Amino acid sequence: MLIDDLNYDAYLGLINIFSDVSTLFKCTKDIEKFKNIIYSKKNFIPKKVYSKLISKELKDNLDKIYINLKNQNIKIIPIISKEYPKNLLNIYNPPLVIFTYGDIKFNDKKIIYVYDENLSKFGKKVYKYFNYYMKNKMLIIGDSKECNFLVKRENIFDENYINNLENPSILVLNDNIKLEIILGIIDYLLIIEAKYNKDTKEMVCNVLENGKEILVVPGNIFNKNHYFSNYLIQEGATVLLNKYDLDKFI
Repeated sequence: MLIDDLNYDAYLGLINIFSDVSTLFKCTKDIEKFKNIIYSKKNFIPKKVYSKLISKELKDNLDKIYINLKNQNIKIIPIISKEYPKNLLNIYNPPLVIFTYGDIKFNDKKIIYVYDENLSKFGKKVYKYFNYYMKNKMLIIGDSKECNFLVKRENIFDENYINNLENPSILVLNDNIKLEIILGIIDYLLIIEAKYNKDTKEMVCNVLENGKEILVVPGNIFNKNHYFSNYLIQEGATVLLNKYDLDKFI
């Protein structure tokens, strides 16, 4: 959010009034028109916030961002759009706007990888094996270069970052917790290799609480890197023995 004093509900109210972000952006340039629309819809905004909305500083900053997004063919999708991913509407305070680059199909099944930072040679081999097979079939979410989902506020404002986008991507400008947004959009959690730790356990618990399915690659019972992976299989997680097992989830 660009204006600190404008709360979530007020932003949502503005988007509902103006239908999309580009219309809101253009209307703020005509101060009288903007004021008349706001008051005709009985959407009362504190004077301090209103002053910021029509300020030259804000418009100048938005001009740069908006023009850069348009030049790079990045699509702006507000929460009230039919194109907005329905899964995201189920989380608390879903992003009011998302940005998409390239051919993103929100109806695709979506998967997130989870693995420890220090993957074993086996883990790295498995990661490459599954990733190569999935990248043209599923929307992959995570932190690697091959992934398509980036929840980083600063990326939207970084011209160099936007100019260097290569893969189809979803960018979310939001102050919410990253995990909450990811859980709203994924269908499956794929665990390549995981020893027991607090972060992985928390991720698994959150995924299960949100009704998502966990897919696990079995590992060496003598290797601590696979302890949690194998434990989850014992507890009923779905086992992936080869890349073709993914076809039933795609």
